[in-house]
Amino acid sequence: MEESLRKQNESVARQIQSARTSQPHAAATLPLPQPRPLRPVLGTLQACDPISPGSFDSQIRAEANRQGVAPDLLRAVISTESAFVPCAVSDKGAMGLMQLMPGTATAMGVSNPMDPDDNLRGGVRYLGQLLERYGGDLRLALSAYNAGPALVDKFGDVPPIPETQNYVREILRKLAVPPPAARPPAAPKP
Repeated sequence: MEESLRKQNESVARQIQSARTSQPHAAATLPLPQPRPLRPVLGTLQACDPISPGSFDSQIRAEANRQGVAPDLLRAVISTESAFVPCAVSDKGAMGLMQLMPGTATAMGVSNPMDPDDNLRGGVRYLGQLLERYGGDLRLALSAYNAGPALVDKFGDVPPIPETQNYVREILRKLAVPPPAARPPAAPKP
């Protein structure tokens, strides 16, 4: 856990520094995350407690109903993405409960990715859009959530990326969805 928090904090610090040096005018307007403090990590950044899935269930059900997404799917995505840690930041820069990339968060109207409710709203909206884009194909929507729609479109299937394949398999396992029959490896579309 300590190593993970250290890496997350280093990633956030690099992103903030990069934004300040490459786009100083934009960096001044970016909202900084406001996680609930547990203890200081690396001086200025803070860790936070995980949210109890049960205590967040009413928010999950409300957003699921609003976007037409199954609540169990949301729980599985949150569990896999962040383990219900609202201030989680990946080494690639994904933030919050549903691990939204900064561009995705902005596109989904998320003003504070570290706010659990705001992150959930944006993540559910994005996941709903992906499910619609891929005709309800859960495997493809989850692949796009993890690796991006461009790669799913390129391969026309779950991309041959071990992280993405494991991600899809893990969420389907949590949902008790049987894995699909084995397919030959996907090749990129020309």
